[in-house]
Amino acid sequence: MTDVTDQTQATRAAMAAGALLLLAGATFLVGALLHAGVVLPLGVATLSEPRIVPATIVEGVCALALSVGAYGLLTRRSWGSRAARAAGVLGVRAGEDSRTAAMSEGPLGLSAARAGRSDRGAGR
Repeated sequence: MTDVTDQTQATRAAMAAGALLLLAGATFLVGALLHAGVVLPLGVATLSEPRIVPATIVEGVCALALSVGAYGLLTRRSWGSRAARAAGVLGVRAGEDSRTAAMSEGPLGLSAARAGRSDRGAGR
């Protein structure tokens, strides 16, 4: 009876983690699209960001990695937990120093802003 309960709890935990990774991947995808110059109208508001190629690349890679990790967990692949951990580390590394940069920009975005290659300038 204990084995069945442990398996059920492990499955639920994997599904919850997979769902969170999928949500994080979708968030990075939206960030990548915005930094690629796509304007997202939301009815009462419009989301837009300046075109920043380095941010688009970083966010796109993070979105892909998080989505692969989510797929691995949600489909219970043997490599799923390793992929999910790697994707989580990548997502956190891309979002370092969130006090001074948006989570999706991370160190690469900070470097571009400080070098003056971002229209937001170095005042961040």
